[in-house]
Amino acid sequence: MMAAVIILFSWAMVFCGVHSQSSVCSKEWFGSRCQYKCRCTNNNCNENGMCTAGGKCQQGWFGPSCQYVDLAYEQQSVATDGDDNTCLNPYISTNTINLKLNLHWFTWMRIRLSNPDFL
Repeated sequence: MMAAVIILFSWAMVFCGVHSQSSVCSKEWFGSRCQYKCRCTNNNCNENGMCTAGGKCQQGWFGPSCQYVDLAYEQQSVATDGDDNTCLNPYISTNTINLKLNLHWFTWMRIRLSNPDFL
């Protein structure tokens, strides 16, 4: 009798495991439990969150599967218009960018310059 219970329990675990693994996320979500939101243009993500159909990350999002938010994207429009060629006037001798860092911890920062001599 005990062997029958163990076999029944084993089959139930296998069935539940296969059923939960085969669940499909809606178009806007991905991940093993559909816990990540697709941040690609037109919500074109595959099951791993990679942008498909030539898509790219939505504005203000970047990184693997577009899961990192650019905290400064909406803050300073002069330096974050999304076009690296127009962010500052190259003919002005001094430019100042003020960063207001809220209480967010970050481990790295990316700054793109057309001329690194300004550093």
